[in-house]
Amino acid sequence: MERLIQMFKGLETAEEVPDPVLSTFDLAGVAAYVEEKQVKNVVVMVGAGASCAAGIPDFRSPGTGLYDNLQKYALPQPESIFEMNYFRSRPEPFFELAKNMWPGEYKPTTAHALFRLLDEKKILRRCYTQNIDMLEEVAGLDPEKIIAAHGNFSSSTCIDCGKKHKSAYVKDRVFSNPAVLPRCKLSYCNGVVKPDIVFFGEGLPMRFNESYKRDLRACDLLLIVGTSLQVFPFAGLVQEVKAHVPRCLINRDPVGRGLGLRYEGAEQYRDVFVAGDLQDNARALADALGWGGDLEAVEADVARQHLKRMQKDASPQPASPAQVQEASPQPASPAQVQEASPQPAS
Repeated sequence: MERLIQMFKGLETAEEVPDPVLSTFDLAGVAAYVEEKQVKNVVVMVGAGASCAAGIPDFRSPGTGLYDNLQKYALPQPESIFEMNYFRSRPEPFFELAKNMWPGEYKPTTAHALFRLLDEKKILRRCYTQNIDMLEEVAGLDPEKIIAAHGNFSSSTCIDCGKKHKSAYVKDRVFSNPAVLPRCKLSYCNGVVKPDIVFFGEGLPMRFNESYKRDLRACDLLLIVGTSLQVFPFAGLVQEVKAHVPRCLINRDPVGRGLGLRYEGAEQYRDVFVAGDLQDNARALADALGWGGDLEAVEADVARQHLKRMQKDASPQPASPAQVQEASPQPASPAQVQEASPQPAS
């Protein structure tokens, strides 16, 4: 019996919770950790919550959601818009959605400015984003620091032959009036050109698969911002950091318990949940780090750049070669010349 008691004691010891790695389980504790440990390899995981304040419509809100606006296409189910088989047969709904989410139409949020500031402070290793809106890049964050786990609009590919096309080629056609399907430039192909956004059943970008293990093993602070942690393999990134690395969730709800995140009770030793307005909390973290003024400067620059883009888009644009050709006077055909020539009296 005594031997069994010793065995159970051994099991209890093996499951003991480590000592807390943070002085307090809040933003102040996270900021103190950054300073004390001289953190320099922050990894950020970004979800749709970071972009809501930019005014990007969500998918399911009645009346205003993007899915509601696509009812005229009678989708079999809302997710069909991101299914490859459906796209092949009816690509129009996807391109209608794309017009509502195309980069450059929305101003990045305070959270996006914070990600850029982390990089300017030389402590950001990588920003992994689920979002296709490219607001991290629009905010001025170095593209090398961004991994778009679900792709984005920065490049496009023909779904038949695989030829790469520039984003501007697709945008010109999607935003034309009336809109036209972007077709492959190769004369023998004529397939539809799709922005490189990951559809259901497609593999994640190669750069994601090549980078995440190395990045997360080097990570010394994980910030999880505005995500439900329900979509895999992205959500699984929270499990890739080392056991002593703090994980700070800035979100509406305390998600991720099934992934091992512990925000309360005796099991809590490194995980932090920060509830409330996401943008306010991004600003509060900068303040706690002593970077409040720096964040304001980045936000001001983001606002200036956004205004420049809006002014540029509003100014008259030079006609495209196709438009010039269409508008140029064309030589009259022989029939037209004959019709216009004076005819002899009868």
